Amino acid sequence: MLSLSVSNKPCLPDLTTADAGARPSSCEVCSGPGGKGGALLQKHFVGGVKFKYLCPICHHCLHLDHAGMVKSGKIIWLPEITQEHLNLLCLAMFLVIHKAGVNRDHDDAKALLSHVKLMYGAFRKRAEHVEHAFGSGAMDKLGPKDYLSEPQHLASLMHYAAFKTGFSEKAMAEKVQGMRFLPSPIFFDPYTRAVSREVNQKYPVDTWVQLVRDFETQREQARESVPEESFNAEGMDEFGGQPQPHSTPMTEA
Repeated sequence: MLSLSVSNKPCLPDLTTADAGARPSSCEVCSGPGGKGGALLQKHFVGGVKFKYLCPICHHCLHLDHAGMVKSGKIIWLPEITQEHLNLLCLAMFLVIHKAGVNRDHDDAKALLSHVKLMYGAFRKRAEHVEHAFGSGAMDKLGPKDYLSEPQHLASLMHYAAFKTGFSEKAMAEKVQGMRFLPSPIFFDPYTRAVSREVNQKYPVDTWVQLVRDFETQREQARESVPEESFNAEGMDEFGGQPQPHSTPMTEA
């Protein structure tokens, strides 16, 4: 399971292609497209000398400090789905945005773009939950409120908590459980364009409306089978305490 974190070993950006022959064809975390010979993937070090090849979106989830510096996304509260699923869903939405620009007169593209704006807007609004939780005190007086949902703010809190408590990667992941990294369509546009060139032949734009309808049907069925969850901000201003049992996250150096 992909958990938000700040890697101890910087490995962004990775643009080398010397090991292209050994690269997988898809992200080793979310299975997103990796391009021919894995050229779109980035190397992320795990532990000592081990590494995984990740898509750019998954890679930024593990380098929140870097993500904050380059403004590649926001932190939102979205416990309903995993980070991996959110990354793939956002990539699909970014493809729609790209295709809508290319096929401006295509009715299906226009309909999908309308869906994407509503869906991404709903995700983006979830940043307000994080801002409310982190802003319940003096923090909201130190700067603009929307800074509280910036990746570098969470990265700073994680650095501080690790220094003060000595939390392990697993324990730290417990403290940010439910928070997700929402990627920016503008920042990840180069990756989107590269993926678009590969998937266009397999999934023509005129089939996307039905794909979206199928997804919405599945999502509605999933909602009906799971009780609603409410956001609980209690304790988010304190990273102390004992971590609760949870699945083991991917750790990094």
